[in-house]
Amino acid sequence: MRAVIFDFDGVVFDSETPLYNGWADAFQEYGADLEIDEWAMCIGTKNAIDPIKLLVDKVAKFDPVKASQILESGGKLNEAVYKNVSIALKGSPKLMPGVKSWLDRAIELDLKIGMASSSSLDWLEEHLSSLKIRHYFQVLVGADYPIKPKPSPDVYLKAIQDLEELPEDVFAVEDSPHGVNSAKRAGLRVVACPTHLTRYLNFDSADLIITRLDECSLDNVIELF
Repeated sequence: MRAVIFDFDGVVFDSETPLYNGWADAFQEYGADLEIDEWAMCIGTKNAIDPIKLLVDKVAKFDPVKASQILESGGKLNEAVYKNVSIALKGSPKLMPGVKSWLDRAIELDLKIGMASSSSLDWLEEHLSSLKIRHYFQVLVGADYPIKPKPSPDVYLKAIQDLEELPEDVFAVEDSPHGVNSAKRAGLRVVACPTHLTRYLNFDSADLIITRLDECSLDNVIELF
């Protein structure tokens, strides 16, 4: 192996839990529930579900008038949720367990390090800088137009190209089936590290599944690949 490409949200930084909690709280304010399995389908990609539409559909079953009101004010609700999530994320940013040791070991092994995400490049730059790990990454690729989000292979194909490596010499670290499928379609081998939000999804296409990065060394993964 000559390079490793990390996903960001859910692998390096847990932005997914605050986002799910923010929407789950919003649903509960209107007497509805947002199930984890409903939300998990949108992790690792963009626009897989419209939370406002989902909320309206749920509330309409018992209060059509309230559902109509939500639909009319959906933009304000969306803005309020993301504002609260942004505040939560900036509070005390922490790396996911094991990330720092993997990054340090990758440097020691002279591996190139990239990032391929369905989030925007601005999002990646902001949070990697906040987490004080931006300097580890030689390449950052976000799903900014015209690059399509995962499960399209676009972000990985671009990252491989920018790293100047061949797919067979690179592996990816992902936490969602969308991400795993994106990397596999780009020709990479993939380590899946599901979170509590994605662990019940199908990761059959991953080459290796681990519980946490700090429970498996980078050296062991490279030996397996």
